[in-house]
Amino acid sequence: MSSPEELEEELAALAGGPAPEPVEQDVTAPDAEIHELKAGLGELAEQMEWVLNELTANPAGGPWWWAGLDAAAETALWKELGEFVSWLNNRILRHISSGVETIPGCWYLHPAGVEQLTALMVAHKSAYKAKSKRASPDLVDWFQRSLWPTLRSIEEHATWRRCLEEHHHHDREVTGYTHDDGFQEHAGIGSTVSADGEILPHG
Repeated sequence: MSSPEELEEELAALAGGPAPEPVEQDVTAPDAEIHELKAGLGELAEQMEWVLNELTANPAGGPWWWAGLDAAAETALWKELGEFVSWLNNRILRHISSGVETIPGCWYLHPAGVEQLTALMVAHKSAYKAKSKRASPDLVDWFQRSLWPTLRSIEEHATWRRCLEEHHHHDREVTGYTHDDGFQEHAGIGSTVSADGEILPHG
């Protein structure tokens, strides 16, 4: 089998001309491309590590799901929500004369109010994106679709009306909710007691 050089000479002889000069290949180009690919893979690995940390660090319900937070995350959320409620009262609610209720100082003792204010804060964070410079109706939507409906809901359900009227916190007599006797058996998550007194789960 002829070598590439020999083939070039044979082709040149057939064409009646001199053999072409051998083409010099830039062997450094692949090295530069490989280096660039390695750098890109390194950045991708860092991004994947950040995503995995975010997924494992936050509870399944997200960083605003109170029931799934550990002590440190719960404290941080209380602080963030407290700052939001102060801003909401001082910046908006105190300057409205249309009869909209303000938020009492004991708001944190009202679970239903806490959940609604948390949802309102999350919607506010989404509307006021720190890195967004694109003009959009998001800010108006937060007022019209989040703020006012949430305040109306709180007022309609008298979440803390008595506290506002009496100027101090009023504890509502709330009985803890429990399912009826048939739920555990229906769901297969109850338990039975064996003849020797051992507790056995259903299933």
